[in-house]
Amino acid sequence: MVCCFFLYIAARGKTSDLKLKKRKGSLLLQGVLVVACMLLYFTCLKITCVSIAILLQYTAPFYVMLASPLILNEKIRKESISVLFIAITGVFLIVKPEVFRA
Repeated sequence: MVCCFFLYIAARGKTSDLKLKKRKGSLLLQGVLVVACMLLYFTCLKITCVSIAILLQYTAPFYVMLASPLILNEKIRKESISVLFIAITGVFLIVKPEVFRA
């Protein structure tokens, strides 16, 4: 897979994209955060059940969207808030289905 990636870059003549230049710090930070995410995921698996750990893993993009205005100074649009509300309602239905049963 990696060989195919390098062949694709070489065929396009974009080998300069492989140089880190000023991206060393962000690449290191990304690596540290990925390792931290994996450690927290496996810790969650040890502490809770598998379904809760997987649910938390798949809802991570929602937490990122909630934190993006604070960390990245991004603006959240009305569509994003409505989609977030629907997604959290879906997660709540998965975790506590007995609440909505008649």
